[in-house]
Amino acid sequence: MSKVVILTLLFNFFLSDQPSLCQENGYIIMRNNEFRGGIIKRTHDRSTTVEFAEIGSEEFRVYTANDLLEYGFHRGTAYISRPITIVRDDEVITQSLFLENVEAGQISFFQVRHDSRKYFFIARENSLLVPLNTDPGQSKERFKDALHQSMSDCDAVSDAIDLARLNKRYLATLTMRYNKCDNQIVPRFQVGVFTGLQVSIIDFPAKKTNVSSLSKADFNTEISPLFGVHVNMPIEERLYLQGEVGYSKQSFNSLKKEKTGEDLLEKDITVDLSRCDFTLSLKYSSLNPRIRPYVHGGIGLVFALDKKNQMTLYEKIGAVESTETFDWTDDEMSNYYFKMMVGGGVDFSLSSRFSIFAEVRIEELLAGDPPIPNLTGIGLVMGVHF
Repeated sequence: MSKVVILTLLFNFFLSDQPSLCQENGYIIMRNNEFRGGIIKRTHDRSTTVEFAEIGSEEFRVYTANDLLEYGFHRGTAYISRPITIVRDDEVITQSLFLENVEAGQISFFQVRHDSRKYFFIARENSLLVPLNTDPGQSKERFKDALHQSMSDCDAVSDAIDLARLNKRYLATLTMRYNKCDNQIVPRFQVGVFTGLQVSIIDFPAKKTNVSSLSKADFNTEISPLFGVHVNMPIEERLYLQGEVGYSKQSFNSLKKEKTGEDLLEKDITVDLSRCDFTLSLKYSSLNPRIRPYVHGGIGLVFALDKKNQMTLYEKIGAVESTETFDWTDDEMSNYYFKMMVGGGVDFSLSSRFSIFAEVRIEELLAGDPPIPNLTGIGLVMGVHF
């Protein structure tokens, strides 16, 4: 039997034994609190209706938010039926919708996407919903007053409320922090600027160049400044995605002298490189409100903004002197590099909005085409987040 036939049979068996990719095991709770298990069709609009088939049945029935108390998927996402009031085009509309229960606890956080808009709510157990953004005519800062009023019994989240945005991830984490009231910060989107010094070494591998003067050169260690900006975007409780743009300029030199009696041969090689770095990394950070150690690592691309690779050959034989210059810039230096970077540091909080940080990082630059040179650097950077 051919491999194609075997794979086809296995694929058909898998499909016959599993719900459709647009279906998932789930449940509904009727208005009389009756629980029913079955299969739910995943639809684009989950706020108004749900298509549900009971276990053992292939017949799907459509239920509205007026028919059910709740429905949910076996992976844990639950949608609660609640009557809400929203203002749209100066018209006050009240209707029952299915709200996603994003975070549950002493205070729960809900979200609903309806008519291409997202609405957020919080509520204490068995209490009325507190809307955060259902009236576009209200001040954008009005939702913070509602949060302060509802969470006033936990001082640990007061600063986080002042920095709050109408964002699902932030509000969900804020609600979780309130329910724990453990004074850890709520991760938020941050912008940072930094500067520092980097100690670098450069290498022209012999297997990648035919120029023996480069592969055998003893280049000095270069200490150079670096500058940059970065952004931190929270993706989990302690995990960030960090994007960084940096600039640095480096100059390497190798000088070799060979003297035989009165004869002298000098090889003076200079390599200059100014570059722009684009790096993406995953950052894992403590949530301590004052001092937050962190580590991160990632990859990126480096582009040469300006480069020079020249050798000046000075030769003196007896009373005859000669000087020649060889330029290998285009043949022996890459226009771009692949970057690998790891780093670790500490973030020191100055206020609820500002912090300073110090970090040690190690990076490796592997040249593209032409595939030389390679660079390795160890840097110390300091900067500010805001």
